[in-house]
Amino acid sequence: MKPIHLPRLASALLLALSALPAFAQTLPPDIKGSRDHPLAGRYEGSVIAFHKPRDYDEIRIPVKRVRNQKQLDDENSLLMKGRALRQLYRGPFGRSSLEVVRNYQQRLEGQGFETLILCRTGECGGAELWFAVTEQVKGSGLPPNWENQTYLAARRKDVNGAEAVVAILSVEQGQEVRTLVDVVETKAMETDKIKVLDAGAIKNALDSQGRAALYGITFEFDKADIRPESRPQIEAIIAFLKANPEIAIVVTGHTDAKGGFDYNVDLSKRRAQSVVRALTGAGIAAGRLTAFGAGMASPVATNDTEAGQALNRRVEIVKC
Repeated sequence: MKPIHLPRLASALLLALSALPAFAQTLPPDIKGSRDHPLAGRYEGSVIAFHKPRDYDEIRIPVKRVRNQKQLDDENSLLMKGRALRQLYRGPFGRSSLEVVRNYQQRLEGQGFETLILCRTGECGGAELWFAVTEQVKGSGLPPNWENQTYLAARRKDVNGAEAVVAILSVEQGQEVRTLVDVVETKAMETDKIKVLDAGAIKNALDSQGRAALYGITFEFDKADIRPESRPQIEAIIAFLKANPEIAIVVTGHTDAKGGFDYNVDLSKRRAQSVVRALTGAGIAAGRLTAFGAGMASPVATNDTEAGQALNRRVEIVKC
């Protein structure tokens, strides 16, 4: 038997280890509570490192080269509104971003999707595309390696008009590919979620917060005319004021940010005055009521989305 030379054995082991394929590396498991979207799926050998579902959101999906990250419009992108999911996949190793995205494209087209854009690096807009995509939903952790990125956007419409868009932005980080997947399915925002506050709920809100936001009072578009369906909320305010004769209130109108500042202040004041007239018409003393228009000056949500705008359009009553 020939003697074993340990230095030679060690060198051979090191050489063998260095020759192992990159995909032998390990990744942490999927983050808790995450799963693949059935439309997009996942590339073999990858794990979910970021997971953010939203029941309703509005995002712009680039469908042409992005020349300025801050100028996404109807010419270069689709405004998608509905149920949305963003996920970041880490892995696989030893592959290219192009190979990963091509596989997604094959899967999507097999499900009836139409490819809207497939581009690489500077063809997509380089850093401008990367920022335009990642800044809309922050926190994913996609590396800014736009010199090795591939982008895909694909859309499918069904016979009923429902629409789904899948966007894939994949970059290479060393030997590892990281892929951002956005899926948006059109869906009307759920409405009738704001309940009418009864007299007791109004009193509790005023006692605890000094104000009560009333979404049960709505108006005709761009007018101060109270809609008939607002009657239950008006009657609840009347019941509260009659049960608490010592309380005086400010009726405050609020708008979203559409239109000019002065216009919205005037509109909100006229709407508040309409509510005051409805209350005095039911026997509430005018001296207990003050109408005030705050316009867009006191939002409770972003005005960048329809959902946020709906929350900002409201009537509040404030305890004097």
